[in-house]
Amino acid sequence: MLSTQLINGIRGYRREHGFSIRGYARLAGVSEYPVRGIDSADWNPTFKTLAKFEAVIPPEFMVSANENDDGNGGGGCCARAGGRKSAAA
Repeated sequence: MLSTQLINGIRGYRREHGFSIRGYARLAGVSEYPVRGIDSADWNPTFKTLAKFEAVIPPEFMVSANENDDGNGGGGCCARAGGRKSAAA
């Protein structure tokens, strides 16, 4: 499902870059409230929130985050240079 892939990428980008909830919300131009549950398996952001994150995350990151999805609902993991997985995921 497209929204699941997008959510995995959003979570992965935050982990890869070490953003706080506040910093990540500012990056996307949203309030902190819709971002607070980002690490929860049942995080359910609005389409508008997803679109704002999608606009600031590089497309190539979104592809690599989903190619390395661990499939357990934990938001996947992020590919680093050389094909290694991020320890943060």
